[in-house]
Amino acid sequence: MDAEENLTPLTRAGEFLYPNGIVLRGPLLYIAEFRGIFVIDTRAIDTRAGAPAPLATPPEISTSSIDGLYLHKDRLVGVQNGVQPPRLMAYRLAADGQSIITAALLVRGDPRVTDPTTGVIVDDSFYFIANAELDAVNEESVIVNAAGIPQTKILTIDPS
Repeated sequence: MDAEENLTPLTRAGEFLYPNGIVLRGPLLYIAEFRGIFVIDTRAIDTRAGAPAPLATPPEISTSSIDGLYLHKDRLVGVQNGVQPPRLMAYRLAADGQSIITAALLVRGDPRVTDPTTGVIVDDSFYFIANAELDAVNEESVIVNAAGIPQTKILTIDPS
């Protein structure tokens, strides 16, 4: 069996700019990318009505530069490492999942959280890599200064 026969594209090539986070909540698929969070209604995949749309968000709330997106109860948890200082956010979704209604800052300015990235939610704890040291690797994927890279920190926080 050819693997391509089993793959169903949900989006067109080039629809996202640096996507790096995906969450399914019921029929809604959330994709985090450089510009923000997008949502696809998977019930409408066979039509262009299922095309990704920016998740409705109040103008004072930023969802850009998310590097890791997770679901905890009625909230999306996002690791924003493309902003300075990097931060962890919790975005409360409307009951229908079509919009963000509030946001809560979970972590910002903690000296241990220098380059946060991937994580996992277990029960009421979000475990995440706090210092991925992405800048320690150059364009050729070579570690620049191995001796100067600090020990990896895994931290946890309640995302509620």
